[in-house]
Amino acid sequence: MKIKTKQQAKADMPVTDLQWSRLENPWRIVGVYLAAGILWILFSDHLINLLDVDHAVYMRFQSVKGGIFVALTAFLLYLQVKKDYRRISGLSRTVLAANRELTAYADDIRSKDQELRQKNASLRETLDALTVQNHFIQQVYRDSNTIIMIWNETGVVRDINDAFQQRFGYTTEEIVNTKWADRLLAEDERENLTGRVRHLREHGSIIHLENLMRHKDGTTLHILWNETFMEQSLWGEPVIVSFGIDLTGEKEKEQQIRILAYRDRLTGLQNRRVFEDQIQLLLDAATPFAVYALDIDNFKTVNDLFGHQTGDLFLKEIARRLTARFPFPALFTWGGDAFFLLDPHTGKTDMDQAVAAIFQVLESPFEIGDVAHKPSGCIGIAAYPRDGSTLVDLLQSLDIALNKAKSRGKGSVSRFEQTLLQEVFSRNQLERSIEEALEKDGFLLHYQPIYDMQAKRLHGFEALLRWSLQGIPFQTGELISFAEETQHIIDLDFCVIRHSFGFLKRLPARSLLQLSLNLSAKTIVSGRLVPFLKTCLAEQPIQPGTVQFEITE
Repeated sequence: MKIKTKQQAKADMPVTDLQWSRLENPWRIVGVYLAAGILWILFSDHLINLLDVDHAVYMRFQSVKGGIFVALTAFLLYLQVKKDYRRISGLSRTVLAANRELTAYADDIRSKDQELRQKNASLRETLDALTVQNHFIQQVYRDSNTIIMIWNETGVVRDINDAFQQRFGYTTEEIVNTKWADRLLAEDERENLTGRVRHLREHGSIIHLENLMRHKDGTTLHILWNETFMEQSLWGEPVIVSFGIDLTGEKEKEQQIRILAYRDRLTGLQNRRVFEDQIQLLLDAATPFAVYALDIDNFKTVNDLFGHQTGDLFLKEIARRLTARFPFPALFTWGGDAFFLLDPHTGKTDMDQAVAAIFQVLESPFEIGDVAHKPSGCIGIAAYPRDGSTLVDLLQSLDIALNKAKSRGKGSVSRFEQTLLQEVFSRNQLERSIEEALEKDGFLLHYQPIYDMQAKRLHGFEALLRWSLQGIPFQTGELISFAEETQHIIDLDFCVIRHSFGFLKRLPARSLLQLSLNLSAKTIVSGRLVPFLKTCLAEQPIQPGTVQFEITE
């Protein structure tokens, strides 16, 4: 339904209807009645006077005149009332129609009002939700640990969050409306900014972009960015929203891990991994070079006497002195008292000079707190390509040379020779032969009688170890020395004890002959001797007093 205003409704009404107050004026009816009555009286009286009738006729005529007057007056009143009644009826119909229209208008107004109230309530709820959401977004934006920076295509900063200020040291006033690249980016990275913006405009986003950024104090930060391009913004221009994570701490940890992976934790020198990689690079390039291995003599004694902490300080001081004498990239060590040196010079004179320089480093006494120590060391030398063409062969040659130097005593030097390799093979074969003889009971004992000349009687026996290698008698002294070096001496002494107890058990019980056995000092101090003797006595009961042990010289 179309709603009309009051002015429009008033304009649509007839003119007679608008003048209803004038049509209903009672004085109009009275006036008509009064005029008609006066005119009738005058006219009727004048007519009677003209007729000149008697009193009876006159009275009758007056009665008729009164009746006519009443009838005429009633008729006039009827006409007037009927006329006004029609007008009043028309006005009533108009009023009723207007009332119905106004009622419909009021109903429509109420409906519109209810609808507006509902929409207003919905808008209020939406506004409240938007307010809460906006507050939440602002709180996340401001309080987020993620660095957030909003900037336009020319690099001018439009807004930053609190995390940005904390990471870079700039306030909002200092950075907003300035070009961030001029302050934060390294100069060589600024050239990439144009391409960066072009990529964002074409593709909409960039993920995992890492930049080296500058803090306000000049320090370098590693920042990982994810960026989004937005065509519309609060600033009426396209903007770029950058979300950053500070990776500086992680990068420092990675650097520490990298250092630990390639450096010795104690001395800071490069470790075995780098050492072998460097050798492999030289081998691949077929570049001649020499390798030196320095092993500190009896360094275990320093740890035992003064403690491992003091020993570590000595190793660090040795590393410092070696580093001061030789180029840092050429020095290596890993978790021990051995140091390694790579040298591109392979001439004999060069090697002699390098050895002299190493020993010169060790000449001056080392003083750590109240502890003074003058170390010595043994040096093994191997060279490429003379002593090996592969990493394995070269390191094997170096190890053989160092072991040979250590076997010669403190401060010894040994350069690898093929004879040393043959010697190692011989020693390995000898060691395997000793192990096989121990397993198969291949050693023999000769019992040399001990005769008492004064008493002219047999005093006892001395057990003598004998062994043949491939049918050739092996010198017992060399056998004992080699067994001590290879840690087989204890098993060898136990073999002698077991056979000797069997020999004593076979002697007459009343003979009480003495049996003298030679044992290594390593067996005596091993802690295994007494338990083994108890086991042997349980298996082969003899008179304990008939056995005499002597320490091998």
